[in-house]
Amino acid sequence: MENFNENWDLVKKVKWRIIDSGFADAFFNMAADEYLMGFVRRTSIPVLRFYQWEPSAITIGYAQNINEFLDIDFIASQGMDWVRRITGGEAVLHKGDLTYSSSVPENIIPRRSPRNFYLLLSYAISGAIRKLGVLTDNLELLPSGRTKNFNCFVSKSNYEVSFEGKKIVGSAQRRSNGILLQHGAIMLDVDYKCLDRVFMRNDYIVKGENELKKRLCGVNEIAKKKVEPEEIKTLILKTIEEFGISYEEKAFSANELSEIDEIAKRKYRIASWNREGRY
Repeated sequence: MENFNENWDLVKKVKWRIIDSGFADAFFNMAADEYLMGFVRRTSIPVLRFYQWEPSAITIGYAQNINEFLDIDFIASQGMDWVRRITGGEAVLHKGDLTYSSSVPENIIPRRSPRNFYLLLSYAISGAIRKLGVLTDNLELLPSGRTKNFNCFVSKSNYEVSFEGKKIVGSAQRRSNGILLQHGAIMLDVDYKCLDRVFMRNDYIVKGENELKKRLCGVNEIAKKKVEPEEIKTLILKTIEEFGISYEEKAFSANELSEIDEIAKRKYRIASWNREGRY
């Protein structure tokens, strides 16, 4: 694992903004993450946001073709939303998770490296879960080469948070005009049955609840107790404090909420964006 004792001074020098925006629908949540990239570009203030989903939702990677893997009829029958992200990667089921997003100026990250940004956030999340008494796996680089899968939670990534080889967190990134965005789902509970059904059957999808249970797990399952989202958030903030990051909690203002709603209206609530990535 990379050495945290060097090259991280710029991350620690600036005060971060923390936002807990609670429950919202998929379209607001994705609009908020896009808004925060712009906020960081204007202010150079790093942001870490926590949020949840009402109703439950599927987010798909920017370049994914829904016709290849997504069971839209089943998703609609369950009253769930689905939305296209601006980040890459695979699809994520947001049901029983705490989601985080962070946007930072890339010049505060050692070597402006998206991989180092991923490491920093994984360190914070893994540290939080370890404070529950769960010994998560070490954060490691993977060998080159990757197996294709449309489901984020059965795809391996560098520095991912896992327990006994089972994935706990699924994350994705975007880099744009000097800003790094990463957002991801920290699985508290896993609805294996729903996760198995939202994807159509093809050669690139791991199917069957038993197979999924070999690849991923939730925090409640491995902690052997009910862990509330607020507890995970508190432990993540404690971990970044221990690392040397200072922060201030500051909710969205009325003006910010209005801007986010406008982004959602003109982009994320538009069928052409979600189906084809254009609007």
